[in-house]
Amino acid sequence: MLEKLSLKPKKYLFFDIGGGSIELSFMKQQKCIKSQSFPLGTVRMMEVISKGELKSFLKEYKKEMRSFLRSHLEKDEPIQIIGTGGNFRYLLKFKKKYIKKDSNSLSRDDVEHIYRVMTDCSQKEREKVFGMRSDRADVIIPALEIMRFVFDMIVVSKIKTPDVGLLDGLFSIIDESELTQFL
Repeated sequence: MLEKLSLKPKKYLFFDIGGGSIELSFMKQQKCIKSQSFPLGTVRMMEVISKGELKSFLKEYKKEMRSFLRSHLEKDEPIQIIGTGGNFRYLLKFKKKYIKKDSNSLSRDDVEHIYRVMTDCSQKEREKVFGMRSDRADVIIPALEIMRFVFDMIVVSKIKTPDVGLLDGLFSIIDESELTQFL
C-alpha cells in the first residue's frame, strides 16, 4: 500500500465518499491527526438533488467542513488529497478509458469534464453508453458534486486516486497505537 501512495512525511487528506457520508482524515508523518465524518453521502445527495435542494443542503455543511479543513491546514501549507473508495476508482477508470489520460489522479479539469459528460446523460444512458452498473450510475453525479465541493474549499491541483478503500489506506500507514481511534 505504501508504494501505491508514495507517502512521505508531509500532510495528506484522505477523502472517502460513501453512500451516507464522506470521511475526511488528516494524516501527517504516518499518524492520524484528525478524522471527521460528514453526512454528505451519495445516497443522501440523490434524495436532495431529486427535491431540487442541493445548494441549501451543501450550504448547511459548508461552514462545518470549511472549519474542519481550515483548523488542520496552515496558510499555504502543501497538502495532497487522496481519494479512496469505489467512486474514485470508477472515475479514474473512466478517465483512462474515455479521456485517454493515464495517471493515478483526478484533476479539477478531469472532474469538471466528467461532470459535464455525466450530467448530459440520464442514469439509463450512463449504464448503456458507459457500461456502468446501476448502483454506480445512480450515485456518480452526487459523488462528482461532492468532489467539486471539496475542490472549491482546498486549493490543490489533483486528487491522487490509488486503487484502495479508505480503511486499506489508513490501516496500512498508521501506527498500531493509532488504530484505537477507528475501532
